[in-house]
Amino acid sequence: MNETAPVVVVAHFELADACEQNADAFEKAFAQYWDYCADQEGFLRALLLRSPDSLGSQVILTEWRDALAYKAAVSSPAFYVCAGAELLDLADLDNDHGKVLAAAGGGGQDGGGGGPRCVLTTYTLREGAAAGELERALGAELGDAARQPGFGRGSVIASARRAGRYTTVVRTEDAARAVARLSAARADADHETRVYDVIAQSPAPAAENGTAAR
Repeated sequence: MNETAPVVVVAHFELADACEQNADAFEKAFAQYWDYCADQEGFLRALLLRSPDSLGSQVILTEWRDALAYKAAVSSPAFYVCAGAELLDLADLDNDHGKVLAAAGGGGQDGGGGGPRCVLTTYTLREGAAAGELERALGAELGDAARQPGFGRGSVIASARRAGRYTTVVRTEDAARAVARLSAARADADHETRVYDVIAQSPAPAAENGTAAR
């Protein structure tokens, strides 16, 4: 991984018991995770997402300035004690992370790039397909999505854990429009798209926007 490239962590959680009480407990655990990350050098922002169809399906997106900052934060023993233990007590984790290949948009009035929905599409490169071509196509799709009404911010992430795996993240006010726009690259890859509600978010860095919303 390029140690100086921005890094996004995509952590999928499935609650062991998908009830309102546990969903609320997970949100409180996210707040502890956020507090820990906010004290770490190179932390940019975090989002808590929840499936509109299931209380049990939660995602935490965390953005870091670079791989060095991310590795330093998660390698500390305090990371598990202060940030990870309660989350893992409530839910099973499927974690991925990787460098940002392309990004669009920026901070909005809410400090997080705008939009109550987040569209996550995971791509797995098909055998024989060229990674470079898929990466260019995903970057072009993101640029096209960024020109549409309701777009807040988005990125293309190359997995550091799974070869040929990519994730596009689009924060938007119009999830249906975003899903329709993120389609051209799919001939080269298997894909899965999920739409989530934004439940909580950390403030944007001061350099982008000083206004916080949660």
